[in-house]
Amino acid sequence: MSQEQFERADAGPEHDGTKRFAAALGVGRNAKIAIAVSFVLSALLYGTFVIAPAETAHHPVLYAGLTAVIWFALALTFTLVLTAYSAWKLVREE
Repeated sequence: MSQEQFERADAGPEHDGTKRFAAALGVGRNAKIAIAVSFVLSALLYGTFVIAPAETAHHPVLYAGLTAVIWFALALTFTLVLTAYSAWKLVREE
């Protein structure tokens, strides 16, 4: 993030430090990427292990809850990793 972009994020009456910090690390962008990637991976896992074999002991709809938990956990993990990488890049830039 360039200095100009950081100063634009600082403009305005509510220049909260946490908002500026999150904007500098790109947390919103990282979360969007992580949600999309984790959705694709969890759908792939669901299709591979539940729908494709079609020999599950329980109804495949019951595994949808597990898929949602996997999606949420992966999204949080990927967001954390991407934000840590953004912080590392920002520190190396300084």
